[in-house]
Order: sequence, then structure tokens, then C-alpha cells
Amino acid sequence: MFLTNTKKVVFVVTPFNEFIDSLHKEGQLENYALRVGTSSQYLFTHLKHRRKIPNKQFMKILAQESHGAFTFKDLVLWFYDLKSA
Repeated sequence: MFLTNTKKVVFVVTPFNEFIDSLHKEGQLENYALRVGTSSQYLFTHLKHRRKIPNKQFMKILAQESHGAFTFKDLVLWFYDLKSA
């Protein structure tokens, strides 16, 4: 058996706080906030700094609307400051 041209696929996960900062700098935070059903202020003030932890359904929406920047699991791990589940 021969293996040729094997490539390892690596996915880079963007931490939620960096994702929010990036959107803010690009002027896209308001758009993301509208898509997830909250305000940009709430995202920037409460969630970015982990002052509040969103419920499961809201985390699923945040992940879905990130368009692949992070998954639901990544978000749970980030909010609870865990390395792995």
C-alpha cells in the first residue's frame, strides 16, 4: 500500500473575542448582531468579555452566523474557558 500526495487539513478556529474585534474593525459587527438577533453593544460589551454566557440556542446561532469562523463546540469551550470537551 502506497500513500502519495497526502495532505493534512488544518482548520484554524478564531476565538470569539477576536472574531468580534475583527467584525468591529471591519464595520461588520452591526450586521452580525442583526443576523443573530441582538445588538452590537451586547456582543461587544457582554459576550466578548465573557461577562454573560449565552444559552445553548443562542450559541448555536452565533456559531452558525460566523460562517465557519468557529463551531458551536468551539464557542462552548471558549465561553467556559476549556481546552477540550
